[in-house]
Amino acid sequence: MPKFEIFYGTWQAHSGGIYEYSNREEAEEDAYMKAIEDYQSHEGYHGILSYDECKEDAIESWGCEDWTEEDFDQFYQETVDNTISWYVEEVFDDEC
Repeated sequence: MPKFEIFYGTWQAHSGGIYEYSNREEAEEDAYMKAIEDYQSHEGYHGILSYDECKEDAIESWGCEDWTEEDFDQFYQETVDNTISWYVEEVFDDEC
């Protein structure tokens, strides 16, 4: 199995370790999910908005009172995706 070093974080990615994955896509998905977990662990601190804060911001800043929950879900996910960083690098045995 190929090895990948995954990087992820809120604002800036940092090394999360080297793991074996079936392929690059699996490594990227894991890094992405870990970046989301990192974001959620910081919600409410240092300007990292929680779901409720995102909803309030959309209503106060954009006048989105008529949005559906699906609209707010999408807005929250876009906020998260624009705040997190993640990537992977394949590691070869001679580099470990």
